[in-house]
Amino acid sequence: MLISGATGSGKSYIACALGHQACRVGISTRYYRVSRLLDELSLARGDGSYPKVIQRLARTWLLILDDWGLASLSGQGRHDLLEILDDRYARRGTLLANQVPVEHWHEVVGDPTFGDAILDRLVNNAHRIDLKGALMRRLYDSTKMVRAVPGDA
Repeated sequence: MLISGATGSGKSYIACALGHQACRVGISTRYYRVSRLLDELSLARGDGSYPKVIQRLARTWLLILDDWGLASLSGQGRHDLLEILDDRYARRGTLLANQVPVEHWHEVVGDPTFGDAILDRLVNNAHRIDLKGALMRRLYDSTKMVRAVPGDA
């Protein structure tokens, strides 16, 4: 599933709500911001636990990747992401929350060959939700009321 929209449109909220519901019905779920996942994989490579982390991600039924596309991927990041997506393709669910239009994803990946491979695994067969309209943060803030207490000045 791909959830797209502007900053503050509710992408992460919807992704987390879907993940929460998956957990409630017994589906193993993991949530990561893409940058933190790539950092964790880099550390795992250094301490020798990389195969175990990759295996854990492959076994998880729903993997939620948030904030895709905020920064371009490094060479190792491209490789790691493709490895994860390849293990999961047509076997497990992956939910990606992003604010970058799909037509700009090759720029985020930074390599045409990896870009094609990653997009093929993410976009084909994906359900897509494109959020439009008012920003959820602005709507939420407008519902807050500040009450004046009598006698306060």
